[in-house]
Amino acid sequence: LGTYCVLPNTQLEQDIVVYNTGNLDLEDIVVKMEISNTSGAITETVLDTIAGILSGGNSVSHKMSNTYAVPVASYYNVKVTAYPLCNSAITSDTTLVECADLDDIELVSIEQPLSSAIDTFGRSQNIVVKVRNNNPDNDAANVKLHAEVIANGGVVFTAAGTINSIVAGSDVNYSFTTSYTIPREVSYTLKVYVESQDKIASNDTLLVNRTAADTLPIVDDILPIGKDGISLSQNIPNPASNTTKVEYSLPHDGKAVFNIYTTAGQVIYTQSVDAIVGKNNIIFDLNGLSSGIYFYSMEFEGQKLVRKMSVK
Repeated sequence: LGTYCVLPNTQLEQDIVVYNTGNLDLEDIVVKMEISNTSGAITETVLDTIAGILSGGNSVSHKMSNTYAVPVASYYNVKVTAYPLCNSAITSDTTLVECADLDDIELVSIEQPLSSAIDTFGRSQNIVVKVRNNNPDNDAANVKLHAEVIANGGVVFTAAGTINSIVAGSDVNYSFTTSYTIPREVSYTLKVYVESQDKIASNDTLLVNRTAADTLPIVDDILPIGKDGISLSQNIPNPASNTTKVEYSLPHDGKAVFNIYTTAGQVIYTQSVDAIVGKNNIIFDLNGLSSGIYFYSMEFEGQKLVRKMSVK
């Protein structure tokens, strides 16, 4: 047995040495190993038998046939009891104190930008993350964080920050002091990670794929009819609640892109459709939208048609 601190829930094999301090031979020695946490509660019991005869004055080395799981505790006890199979009243035991490495900083979630939002090209965006100190006993100091924005195969933005202290067993929200400009890419990746804080690397990094789109042009004239017979009809019903249908016409087969915007120009819905020549229709799912005024648009071969709708 040693005092090297390992991670909680690690399965450990245990080597023991049993001495026969008497002058009589002992046959088939039972070994019981009890694991208990700092409060004394037994978390696991492991039983094994050393088969054969152990002569008086001799010893035997033995590896327990089953492993035990390291408890989630800074320190824990390993109590080993040995006795002959034929007489459990003749017992001997020893207890050692072992330790577990509970240092674990976890990146729980990215709070900003919101996971449900579609980002807008060129806008400034803050990064806020929730960070957890999983050590129940000790505060964490000087937790270093990094953020990266990856677009078109390369890193286009980096930021770094430090959390001075996180109380044991608690969460904090950290806002990077530098915001990034949303790249002009339909999709990009936001990466946040902890700088070499602990041995548990699986919860030290968050990768989020983001969707971005252009803003709605601010125009006085809403254009429902374009060139070459392209048209975008008023949604039915209007005002709408759960769903609404929009009819549109195209001069030939092709891909049409539909967007719904807030009055501030933020894209909140995007759908690409492989449409056919002539009249078509699309159903917008409005569940989750607050009551108010919105714009919807259709883009086809460089033309963008826009209409206004109400959600109740």
